[in-house]
Amino acid sequence: MSKSHQRAIELLSERTALGTWHRRWLYAALAFAWATGALWVFAHFALGTGPEGERHPLEAWALRLHGAGAFAFLLALGSMFAQHIPRAWYLRRNVASGAGALVVAAFLVATGYALYYFAVDEAHAVVSTLHWGVGLAAAALLPLHVALGRRARPRPPA
Repeated sequence: MSKSHQRAIELLSERTALGTWHRRWLYAALAFAWATGALWVFAHFALGTGPEGERHPLEAWALRLHGAGAFAFLLALGSMFAQHIPRAWYLRRNVASGAGALVVAAFLVATGYALYYFAVDEAHAVVSTLHWGVGLAAAALLPLHVALGRRARPRPPA
């Protein structure tokens, strides 16, 4: 067997999947950020305001927890740039859904940053709606990315 053929077989058998602890950390961070974001949406829209226009206390707590979840997610996302993302890109595995997930993550990071530091009055409502709308819908991206990756994973020849 030639060296190039042997290297091709090795590349086919290389895994791009995350390790167990890395995967659990990422899933936990994503689940926590999503759940606290959904909790904020519930508190903001379903619990409404008090008689003097004050917000329900759960809204502020949900937002604080959501910020913590966002930091945990950013750490998990950054750690994937060490091996998972470059390896999958090099092997041309699951590139479309991975790139889509990165674009959505970048959008959520940018809009979250804007909400905290820049958005004022009228713009705040628009940016907020875009952030929570995309954020809630993004829950489908990870299962889709994983399913596509498992389906497309090449099997080494026997």
